[in-house]
Amino acid sequence: MKADLLKNVIQQLEAQLALAKESADQAHSVASHEQSKPENQYDTVALEAAYLAHGQSERALELQEELIQLSNVTLREFDDDDPIGLTALLSVEDEQGGKANYFILPTAGGLKLEHKNSYATVLTPHSPLGKKMIGAYLGDDIEFNGKAVQIIMLS
Repeated sequence: MKADLLKNVIQQLEAQLALAKESADQAHSVASHEQSKPENQYDTVALEAAYLAHGQSERALELQEELIQLSNVTLREFDDDDPIGLTALLSVEDEQGGKANYFILPTAGGLKLEHKNSYATVLTPHSPLGKKMIGAYLGDDIEFNGKAVQIIMLS
């Protein structure tokens, strides 16, 4: 199951990479097109397109680096008495009975993944909640944003 979730993350990042590359190419075309030459000092179409092309190129590089990191991830199964670490899949429950699922990866934080007819959110160890989860155990209470959640499932 974790392998399927990881595959889903990689597919989402690959789609984002393709879109970033396409956007960078389009913005570069606009920036360098003859019709984009400024007509006066206030005409900034070419300059804006150049900034956009640069930003999209930077995003593409970041996505490529994330994909490399994920290709080197070794999935690990966790026992109930193991501390939470990278590649843990866990569920938490808040005081009102609300549940959430998280998949801890080195990158791609915030991505939503379909998981057992619900969703899991990718957490990184660098995020505020990820920092609190790493090293915690099944049954531990974690306080986050003024709310307490309990870790109820770990794999």
